[in-house]
Amino acid sequence: SVGAVRICDLEELSSDRDLTLCAAVHSVRVRRTKAGQNMAEMTLEDLTGSVKTLVFPKVFSAAASKLEKDAVLVVRGRLEEAEGEDTENRAFLVREIYTPNEAASPSFVRRDAREQAKKPASPKTASAPPPGDAPAPKTKKLYLRFLQKEGTIENRVIALLSIFGGETPVFFYYKDTGKLCRANNCECSPTPLVLEQLRQILGEENVQLVEK
Repeated sequence: SVGAVRICDLEELSSDRDLTLCAAVHSVRVRRTKAGQNMAEMTLEDLTGSVKTLVFPKVFSAAASKLEKDAVLVVRGRLEEAEGEDTENRAFLVREIYTPNEAASPSFVRRDAREQAKKPASPKTASAPPPGDAPAPKTKKLYLRFLQKEGTIENRVIALLSIFGGETPVFFYYKDTGKLCRANNCECSPTPLVLEQLRQILGEENVQLVEK
């Protein structure tokens, strides 16, 4: 699945590839360039940190109405080039801005998947096994209830889940038939942001995260 990058991981990433962030607008300040055009400087934040973000005039003119405090946005862009050893204070340079609903469209996900497929896979490092006396981690499962197997809503949900890739299995329940099935290739990261978006689509009572 296609996943957004966590802000806390940005420092470790290079500035030679496009990245996708999903985060809330903590602050936004509009200013004028020397050419008299409007641009914006934002601070975006997710559950792991915050980052200074620059929106230049061309992007700003197309997305100005979306740049509001506390708005949740999906943004694409690159980190600016580091100066010397200073990799911690790089701004994120935005080239595209979407609302979560726009980013959950199948066309967006298909295009993002094509772009991700062109990139070399990141090397995986083996993690140390947990100590023998450490408590076993809780297992999470996400259950989503649909009134019926209806393509449009289900496709929106699948597209949204594909943006926020993770390891939590997802199960679909169809109320009209009573059928429960695991959603193939739909593992996700059930952050509060993801759960909020799912509840907006399906309704509060139809989204359940179970931990055991």
